Amino acid sequence: MKTFPPKQYRFKFKDSASETMERLKNRTLNSEMNLSTFTDKSMIGTVSDTFFKVNSTLIGIGAFCVMSGQVDSEEGQVSVQVNKVFKGFIYFFYIMPFLAMIPAMFDTETPFSLLFLIGPIVMIAFIRFVFVELAFRFASSEGLKRLSDILQVELIKE
Repeated sequence: MKTFPPKQYRFKFKDSASETMERLKNRTLNSEMNLSTFTDKSMIGTVSDTFFKVNSTLIGIGAFCVMSGQVDSEEGQVSVQVNKVFKGFIYFFYIMPFLAMIPAMFDTETPFSLLFLIGPIVMIAFIRFVFVELAFRFASSEGLKRLSDILQVELIKE
C-alpha cells in the first residue's frame, strides 16, 4: 500500500489539443516553484505543448496537490499527487509520536507498557487517514475543478 497514492484521470478535448494547451498557458503563471501566491492566474507551474505540471493558486492549500499531465492529439491524462514538500512535512509528523515516546522509555518511574507503542501508531493512522486524506480530497477536487474549467474538458477517473 502506498502512503500517498496518486489519482489518475483521462480527458478528451472539445477543441483541438493546441487550443486547449494554449488556454492553459494563458491561465498559468509560469514558475518552477510550486508555491501558492496571490495572482490573477488560476494555476501556477510549467506548461509545454504536450506536458504540464501545475498546481492551484488557492492560498493555504493550493500547493498541496500537484497535477501533471500529458496530452495527445485527441485525449490527455492527468495525475494528481501530494507535493513533495508536503510529503516531507507529513513524514516528519509521522515520526513525531515516536520521538515523543523516547523520553517515556527512559523514565524510570513509569514502567514501559505496550500502550506506549499503540499510541503513536494510532496517532499516525489518524494523521494519515483523517488530516491528510481530507486535505488531499479538498485540494485535489478544487484543483481539478479549476483545471477542467480551463481545459474545458470533463475528467474521467481511471
